[in-house]
Order: sequence, then C-alpha cells, then structure tokens
Amino acid sequence: MADVVNSATGRRIVVAVDESEESTYALRWFLRNLLRAVPAEGSEAGDTLILVYARPSPRVYPAMDGAVYLFDEEVAATMDKHSKDVMEKAQSICEGHGNVKVEVKVCIGDARDVICQVVEKLGADLLVIGSHGYGFIKRSFLGSVSDHCARNAKCPVLIVKREIRIRIGQIESTLKILFLIQILALEEYFLVEVLFMFLSHLVELPLIGMYTFTVSDVVNTEGAQVPAMFVFGDSLVDPGNNNDLLTVAKANYYPNGVDFAIGTTGRYCNGGTVVDHLGNLLGLPLIPPFNSPTTTGSNILRGVNYGSAASGILWDTGLIYGDVFTMDDQIQNLNITLQQLRLLLGNGTADFLARSLFFVGMGANDYINNYLHPLPRKSRKYTPVAFSQLLIQEYRRQLEDLHDLGARKILVAGVPPLGCTPNQIGGSNDSRGECIRSSNTLAVQFNSQVKLLVHQLNTTLPGSSLLFWDTYSLIHNIIDNYLLYGFKYPNKACCGVGRSKGQVMCLPLLPLECRNRSEYIFWDPYHATDALNAIAAKDAYQGTLHLTFPMNVEQLVRS
Repeated sequence: MADVVNSATGRRIVVAVDESEESTYALRWFLRNLLRAVPAEGSEAGDTLILVYARPSPRVYPAMDGAVYLFDEEVAATMDKHSKDVMEKAQSICEGHGNVKVEVKVCIGDARDVICQVVEKLGADLLVIGSHGYGFIKRSFLGSVSDHCARNAKCPVLIVKREIRIRIGQIESTLKILFLIQILALEEYFLVEVLFMFLSHLVELPLIGMYTFTVSDVVNTEGAQVPAMFVFGDSLVDPGNNNDLLTVAKANYYPNGVDFAIGTTGRYCNGGTVVDHLGNLLGLPLIPPFNSPTTTGSNILRGVNYGSAASGILWDTGLIYGDVFTMDDQIQNLNITLQQLRLLLGNGTADFLARSLFFVGMGANDYINNYLHPLPRKSRKYTPVAFSQLLIQEYRRQLEDLHDLGARKILVAGVPPLGCTPNQIGGSNDSRGECIRSSNTLAVQFNSQVKLLVHQLNTTLPGSSLLFWDTYSLIHNIIDNYLLYGFKYPNKACCGVGRSKGQVMCLPLLPLECRNRSEYIFWDPYHATDALNAIAAKDAYQGTLHLTFPMNVEQLVRS
C-alpha cells in the first residue's frame, strides 16, 4: 500500500459506487484522507478517479403460460435513470473536493465481475470499495463484493468500513487520526501501534483471521453455583465488546485467541480471561459480551459481560483511544439488560440478581491511560493521593449504583502491579528488568483505599456482601517466585514488539515466536496469559483471607 500512496506519478483510482450509504462513505473517506488532487497549474501528477457503477443485467422472467419475458422498456428506462442519478451524486461529491479528475463508467453485469474487469482493463493503481458490514452468514449466502474484489482484483484494494457506532460525538475520521498523531508523536512506539489498530477498523485486511464471538442459544447452568455472573471492567475482562466501537482499543485479530477454543474474539489474551476461568470454576458457560447481537433472550440468563478495553472509573479515561464503555456506560448497559430480564423473570428478577455474582475490576486504566499518560496526564493537576481520592469518590457512587440496581454479591478486584508490566519495564532505562516502583506505589495507594471502601460499603449497603480481591499481591508474588509457578519469563511478553516485547501490542502481520505460551506470565505488553489467568481465578475462588477480604468467592456464593 505504501508504494501506491507515495507514488510520484498520477494514479488511476477505481472507486466502486452504488446507491448505498456504505459506498458514499467510502468515496468521501478516500477524498478526505488519501486523494492527491491535480495541482492548479494543470500538472498530470494528480489522481484520476474512475467511478464505476455496475447495473444489473436484464433478467428473464417466467410467466404463468410458460413464456419468458425480458425487462420491458419502462423498467429499463427506470434503471437507466437510477444509474444516472447514482453517478451524478458521486460526481457532485467529487466536485466538492477541489480540482479532481473524474471519469465515469456504467457497466452491465454482476458487480463483482464488473469491478475486477474494469480494474484489469484500465491498469488501475488502487481500488476503493465500501463494505456493507455483513456478518459471516450474510457473506456466505449473499456474497460479498468487497471480499471477492480483495481476492481477485489485479491491484491493491482499499475496503472502507463505516463507523458502526459513535457515542462520543460525531467525530470525523480525519480529525481523529490527526488528534491521535499529535498524541502519538510523544511516544514513537505507540504511534505504530495505534495507527495500525485505528486503520484496521476502517480498512479490512484480507486473509487475517477475524472471528465474531457467538454463544449458543441453549443456556445450561444446571449445577452452577450461581445463576449468572455480570462482569464490569477493562481490557483484562473485555470479551469483544470493543470490536464494533470506533476505537483503537480492540483485539479482534490473530494471534489474540490463538489458544482459545473459539478463536479470536476480542480478548486480550492467547486464551481465556480471568473471568472466563472464574466462570468455569462456578460451573457457568462463557458469559456473553453485551455488544454481541446474540446477547438477548435466554442468553442473558447466564449473565452478561460489559467489560470494555481502555475504559476506567472516570468518564475521560480511554477517551484518547476513541469510543469505549466507561464504568458509568457499563452500568447504563446493565440497565438495558435488566429491562429484558424483567420480561423474562418478572417478579423473580430481584432474587435472580441477588444470587448472581457481580465482578468489578476497574482503576488500572485510570492510571495508565489517564494519570500517567502524556495526554491528558492528570498528574499535572492532582497529587497521587488526591487522584486516588477522586477515583474512590466516583467508584463509591458506581458500586452504590450497582447495589441500587439489585447487585448483592460483588467481587471488587484491585489494580495489579502496574509497574511490572513489560510495557513499563521495557520503557525504563533499567536493564535489570525490575518493576517500576513509582507506578507500583500508585497501585498500592489505590488498592488500600478500595479495600477500605469495600469494608465501608459492607456496613452501609443493606443485604450486600462485597469482597476485595488483592490482585496486586497475588501477581507480584507470582512474578517474584515465577519458577515455583511453572513460568520461565516473568517480565517479558509472549507477543509484542520492542524491549521486553512491551512497546507495541501484538500485530497480525508479525509471526508469533513464542511457542510455549504457558511459560509466560504476560501475553502482551499489558495483559496476562491464559496460564496466569487460570492461577488468578483459582485464587479468587478459593484463596486465603490474605488476598480475598473478608472471604473468598466460594464462600461468598454459598452464603
């Protein structure tokens, strides 16, 4: 693609157009972001856009008497007018973008074949085409023009996807890219990672394994220790909720999920997250993501996972990455689920919620992507103590909101040792690979206040049982004694780029070099491997009071 974009000669760009909004969006996006217009002096170095519209072939229709008929003249005239209207609309869009050379071609036939034939005949340098966003089933039955062209066109293909959901204002893609570049200029490695991930949302990458997480319509929780589990958190528990959000914080590409039974889902892990393993210990099937279209009806009777990568307690945590579900958003999403639950369970809803487990794990991103980040970097405004107090104030309100909605058994996970991630270690000047003390101090301060908050809420919220899970001490102990737990690499990521493989997240175009992934504590620069998640979940489930206060999960669900 770089060769196309950087060519010094005039390019011939074929743009497939039709009457759809997706086609219009693709044309506008290309004009805004990649067009090289013709200079005013008339140089031939600018782009030439060839707008191609594929008109359906005349069809033969059987009549009741056995005869066959073609389109009549009136129908043909209507189709001609429609073709003309489509092309005039596309041309008017181009005219609004300055000095652009435009050619139009209306061809008769199947769009998949027509587009590829025009590309080959004209020797096009690039094909731009919109994506209708069909899921796997629709692609299988209807056929995808973009998929066909990506595999058969004799030139590079740019498949542009529309934003599926934008909740933080209607932000234009170009402005968001420019804003990200301003941020990323502060961190060179971050630039590579975020630009790749952001563009991967807009441009489909053929031949890269992509999976959509689905769950069975049959819910079987017989023998489970709780009727359901509702999960709130960040990328440590996100099962793929960010996949369809306009954000760079998503993991819906290989090698994420390389060891997971259902493949790549959007989890930041080679296998299961800590709540996947905890749910298994409780006898529950996989908890479905809130943002999945199948998370409705009886599927929500096993619970719902609202976790969203890059999110935090504060409303602006994760904003630099685009659209995420903040903790407040996740609580609002629970409200949506409750409306369905009341239809399913009626008067039994309150008892169902009271017996279910609510997992809450927030706070890490409020430090990594907010307090410590160059932008917005609240460390310029707050002292560490003042910032943790701000977080606790908001966290208290959010946990009280969960209680008001019916949560009674709540597991609150503390923040892990932030300074021990490969990202922190790899970004330091210390060649010994030791944890960054200043970052860990922030985590300890926050956790001590969360533990106190849990104790206070247990006395003020009627009928509630909240647990504090000290993930910091657990993971730090595993890192310090990694050989005893069967690990070989305590401070190096299995998948990533840079020092300690901690400066850039996993990228789909790079080979996965670590074969024995169970020997690593960290999967990528920030997140744990399936092996560590399994150990952690078992600790939460049946650990000692040293790490789970005032009891463990097994004792909680039996109470």
